[in-house]
Formats: sequence, C-alpha cells, structure tokens
Amino acid sequence: MVEIQENNTIQLPHTLEEFIEREHEKLIDGFKYEWNNGEIVKFEGMKMRYLYIYHVLTNHFFERGYIEKGILILKPEIILNESQLRRPDIAYFTHE
Repeated sequence: MVEIQENNTIQLPHTLEEFIEREHEKLIDGFKYEWNNGEIVKFEGMKMRYLYIYHVLTNHFFERGYIEKGILILKPEIILNESQLRRPDIAYFTHE
C-alpha cells in the first residue's frame, strides 16, 4: 500500500494502526495488503486449487458436524497481535 504525495514521494505507514487506517482508502494498484511485523506484503488472493480444497473442507465440516462449533471463512482479515494483520486463504473460527 502506498500513498503518493504531491511531490511524487511515496509515504508508507509506520505502524499497524496507521496501516489499518489507510488500508481502507482507495489503493493505487487495486491490491490488498497484509502487515507483518512492519513489512507490507501484497495479498495475491486465492488460487483455484485452494478453492477446491475449501470446497472439500466445507463438505467435510458439514458432514462431521464441525459447522455447529464454528465457521470456515475465506480470506478473513485477522489482527493476530499488535504487529500483524494477515489474510489467510482459509480460516476456522469457533463460535467462542
């Protein structure tokens, strides 16, 4: 994520809070990003083979009843700690 100033310099966020605040602004290149310990990482999105894996996992979760205890989510935005905002391809969250 970059912000181009009037003098054509690039301004990057320095903290997770600044990253989150600016992340919702319109991005110049149209990509989403993750924040990993101060490093800005381009989020490429899910590949087709992972969609197949998600489909298989979803069916398994319904058949085994795991869906009653939680939910399987595609590409959630997760703040892991004060220095990491990540977007895993697939994540499972319990209702707790």
